[in-house]
Amino acid sequence: MLHGSQKLWDYAAGVLILLESGGQIASIHHDNYWQDNIWQRSVVAARCPSLFKPWLEWVKNNR
Repeated sequence: MLHGSQKLWDYAAGVLILLESGGQIASIHHDNYWQDNIWQRSVVAARCPSLFKPWLEWVKNNR
């Protein structure tokens, strides 16, 4: 999943569900999703931890 320009309320519930189910999330600018600007985060997420790191690297290298 990749999203950008949404506001916090657009995906807050989805982030909670993803994290509770074992998924991982980051922003394009920070590996730690929670360190990015709360109002301008871009979301990179994956349910499968083994796919998350390659997906995040691909997105960062192709933005």
